[in-house]
Amino acid sequence: MRQDEQYRDQQDAGFTLIEMVAVVVIIGILAAVAIPITLNAVNNSKYSAEEATLATMQTALEEYAQENNQYPAPDELQNALSAYAAGVSTSDVWGQPIQYNATGDGYILYAPGPSGGVEATSNSTPTRVANGP
Repeated sequence: MRQDEQYRDQQDAGFTLIEMVAVVVIIGILAAVAIPITLNAVNNSKYSAEEATLATMQTALEEYAQENNQYPAPDELQNALSAYAAGVSTSDVWGQPIQYNATGDGYILYAPGPSGGVEATSNSTPTRVANGP
């Protein structure tokens, strides 16, 4: 083998700088698109989990009201939940306390979130809201 052929084979063995830059740019574009989509999905799943928690709390509060003819006072909420829905936390998925207010003939549950929250009343299912009660 001649020396110039051996040199040409060694020269063709790797990637050029332009090829490497193109790959890095493509990976960057894919990351720029994928990361916000993933973070949005995680955020939506947290709101869905919070809606499920408030629905469980609603069921427990309704059972309490059936047996006691009234909704529990705010200071009795933890005892009512432990009796009718064991394992349900009074903190939301973001670590904030779930707000509970007994309104005489009903109640309001509110879990604050980073961009709005989840609210449930004695007359409605848990829904995502822009601002708190």
